[in-house]
Amino acid sequence: MVFARILTVTGGKPITMAIQAMFTFQTNIGMVMAMTCLSLLPGVAMIWFVRNHLARGFTLRA
Repeated sequence: MVFARILTVTGGKPITMAIQAMFTFQTNIGMVMAMTCLSLLPGVAMIWFVRNHLARGFTLRA
């Protein structure tokens, strides 16, 4: 249900635009960098947990 909502919402923004929209004219660079690093964590965690499966898939076809 959540996945369908993400794909069909028309007012959606990329994560970079959402982070930028949270701040007005005075940008707190430290907070922007912290939020950017936090937005990278899910992708890095996914790669970390499936790296063995990825390596096995690449070597299986060779």
